[in-house]
Amino acid sequence: MTPERPLDSLGFLNVEPLTREEVAAVRAHFAERHPLPGYLPGRLTPFERSKAYTLADCDARNRFACYEMAAVLSAPHLLAKALSAEVLNPVHDFLGVEPKMYSASAFWTFPRSDAISTQIMHRDRDTDDGRFVSLFISLTDEAEQYYLPGSHDPQRFAALCKKHGHPRTDYNAHKNLGIHRSYLIDFPVVRVLGGPAGRCVLTLPFGLHAGAPSPEPRLVAWFRYAAGPTKAYVVDR
Repeated sequence: MTPERPLDSLGFLNVEPLTREEVAAVRAHFAERHPLPGYLPGRLTPFERSKAYTLADCDARNRFACYEMAAVLSAPHLLAKALSAEVLNPVHDFLGVEPKMYSASAFWTFPRSDAISTQIMHRDRDTDDGRFVSLFISLTDEAEQYYLPGSHDPQRFAALCKKHGHPRTDYNAHKNLGIHRSYLIDFPVVRVLGGPAGRCVLTLPFGLHAGAPSPEPRLVAWFRYAAGPTKAYVVDR
């Protein structure tokens, strides 16, 4: 699959999806592993990581579940996709150096009536200069994510604000529910991922993005790349 455009032109890029059969194999793999009650394993306590939970247990505790990194790396098809030329070539073109994968994770989100945390428009800051890339792989249907094209670049973001008459031009506005709602109203926000399970998309997560609400539990695999290891390499594990 030839890239439709450079990754940094809009801040996201679709790549060849997994097949339904490949998704089914990945789902079967995770069905045999115990989930953990949180968004990332490294942010849980040793006690939380020592217990055997079910997805129902995780849903009862909070809106997230995840898997140990070893379970993600041993899953069929995921690592092959994350290390494929169609993924690494545009990442290399953006970074300007050989990319290093520093994080591999998979997480569930469960339906809730309110939006908090990663479901509110925000910018990830794994590096100070924004030079890192995420690969998201949808493992359930309609696992959607909002993304504001061009918002990874401060100058483009200022131009977007001016073009659409948005009064809040603070590039660093982060996880504010009121601003999140105004972004969705004022800007041509796109939904990436979504559609059939298997959809794969590269994003520049320094751009504004958020998990879109879903009426059903959704499962997403998530890989990250930079020029070298970041703080997340230690924290997320």
